[in-house]
Amino acid sequence: MKWERREISGPQVKSLARKHEIENLEAAILVRRGIVQPEALKFYLQDDLRWTHNPFLFRQMEDAVDRILLARDEGEKVLVFGDRDTDGITSTTLLVETLQSFGMSHVEWRLPMGDEPYGLTRRVIDDFAARDGTLIICVDCGISNVVEIAWAKELGIDVIVVDHHQAGETLPPALAIINPKVPGETYPFAHLAACAVTAKLCWALRFADTELYNQGFCILNATPGDGFLRVEAVKLVNLLETRRISIDFRSTSTAHDRERLASFLMGTEILVYGASLQSSLLRSIFGRGVDIHLTDMAPVIAKAFPVLANLDLAGLCARSLIPRYLSSEPSEIDILISLCISYFYKSKPGLSQEYLRQLDLVALATLADMMPLEDENRILVKKGLRVLNNTSRLGLRNLLLQTRLGTRKLGAQDISWNLTPLINSTGRMGVPDKAVRLLLGQKPEELTALAKEIAAHNEDRKSQSEAAWDKFLQPAKESRDVYRNFSCVASEEIPRGITGILSNRLMNALNVPSVVLSLAGDHVVGSLRSCRNFETRRFLETFGDIFLDFGGHAVAAGFQLEKSKLPAFFERLGQVAADFPLNDHPDEAVLMIDAELPVSSFNSQVLLRVLDLFEPYGEAWGPLTFVVRGARLKSLEAIGKEGRHLKLGLEIGENLWTGVSWDSADLKGKGAWVAGALVDVAFHVQRNYYQGSESLQLLIKDLHNADKTV
Repeated sequence: MKWERREISGPQVKSLARKHEIENLEAAILVRRGIVQPEALKFYLQDDLRWTHNPFLFRQMEDAVDRILLARDEGEKVLVFGDRDTDGITSTTLLVETLQSFGMSHVEWRLPMGDEPYGLTRRVIDDFAARDGTLIICVDCGISNVVEIAWAKELGIDVIVVDHHQAGETLPPALAIINPKVPGETYPFAHLAACAVTAKLCWALRFADTELYNQGFCILNATPGDGFLRVEAVKLVNLLETRRISIDFRSTSTAHDRERLASFLMGTEILVYGASLQSSLLRSIFGRGVDIHLTDMAPVIAKAFPVLANLDLAGLCARSLIPRYLSSEPSEIDILISLCISYFYKSKPGLSQEYLRQLDLVALATLADMMPLEDENRILVKKGLRVLNNTSRLGLRNLLLQTRLGTRKLGAQDISWNLTPLINSTGRMGVPDKAVRLLLGQKPEELTALAKEIAAHNEDRKSQSEAAWDKFLQPAKESRDVYRNFSCVASEEIPRGITGILSNRLMNALNVPSVVLSLAGDHVVGSLRSCRNFETRRFLETFGDIFLDFGGHAVAAGFQLEKSKLPAFFERLGQVAADFPLNDHPDEAVLMIDAELPVSSFNSQVLLRVLDLFEPYGEAWGPLTFVVRGARLKSLEAIGKEGRHLKLGLEIGENLWTGVSWDSADLKGKGAWVAGALVDVAFHVQRNYYQGSESLQLLIKDLHNADKTV
């Protein structure tokens, strides 16, 4: 395996380390991974919720909030309709518990059960209409239900779509669509899980329950300059800037400038920092006879943040982190806006503590749906994992007892490998309602029983998956020879609940996009897992006239078609195969190195410090890869079932470290993999738990003889 370490600028590393008060090692990792823009850095170096994006940046968030509040006030019957996977299950749970906390007693929820198709159906709508329902909120689905939502509208039922899947050419006629991927959307980050989008709606609902909702106010700051007085004012509604003005008043200024400022300030509450000084400066503009009421932020800021008490505005600016994360120098009023928003977060529990409490579900969904761990996803997942490690959800605690995780600290990998498969298994086995009831439930005995049932469903799912793997691997290989760019298997013996698992496993084994079709039922249900920059959306659209519906992400998608259309599907598959070329991998695998660690500073304290800063790891932010040179390979032994893995004893400096290399037993005795050899080691660092204690373990990625260079 070839190792590559990107060249970086030493002065750039030192500058970044100095500006952000971090060590050179951490700064070098950020520079090497290309995380150097101030606006991006905050998501890797900060974890306060105030750095996340305001939910009201969604174009139609106010429409959704107002309609839900109307339903509450009128006592309407509301249906929350979700998807059957972890993202849909957590989205449903989160929204239902939020609506119930608002005193909405007529809230129902429903997921596709058994062999029911994905997404909102006419049957669900008709059933809800027959019981006088008036509002449906789709979570993790709905964006492709154009016909169904039009039907709901005909019946007098409003529909709100809270989704994150790619939209088709035609959007559904919903009352409001909250989806960061729809054309024209103004929300600044597109890659949220549906549960994260749902959490944004819940935050907006809590905000709407305060006196601040749709009540604009103005923040003003007047600053004396050399021969002029600069007045800056910003209007905010729902904590979003709507208008800004900046005027320099001089002895030559005209009445027009005063009128512009007066018009801007008219009819709105004006917040300042230090009312006495600001009032004096404004009187120098408008005259002493003009009475301008100012609200002084300084006392409430000092009470909320005692460390800031007795600081003037210059002192506040000196302590602010805002300048670190902006490409241009912020003005004093930008610091005041940030401070004001931080105060509202702290003073309104619904915007902080209650929102934070639900981020355990957001973390679960984000990891389960393999959303990229970049931008605000980093903060949401980092916070969510902390909540998850101390979750107050009795059902989640019971479910954790069914895993091998015990009471250890849970990381992103633990969730992805151990917890989400349990939740997903309920949907795959046709009983996703059990997972929602587990997450919403409060009765210990019922929750214990549900957790055990879910664990049993997971075992059934594993058995079905293994049986299908054994039976359909060879047919998939044969189909790859036919289609070249992907594989495809179809059978009545494939349960629809495992099509996604099987297609993902085939994709990994064959290194081509893989389609798996379940023919069990009235309709054919298909799953696609793709790789190598396969154009998933364009591929699906090629079959638009054949599919009943389809949707998904760049790497994972699903679709349905009538059995009568199956011959047409296979015929077209053969025709379009050559139209979807794949990016070829290089002959030799390349391992990108994040940092080389000198033996003199190779210790647990350094590794833990770096690990803690850059967790969580996952999609688009893989584990850090380090290199240490001149280690002595003291021991090498096969471990695990059938001896497939290797356990290494590595002498690095004066300390002996344990390393594990998965699926590499065949390397023993070859090249650098010889006991007693002097080696350069490339590795990840991971936490290891044994009998309640935590230690660090090296996950070995490759060994070179020590005389080789990176």
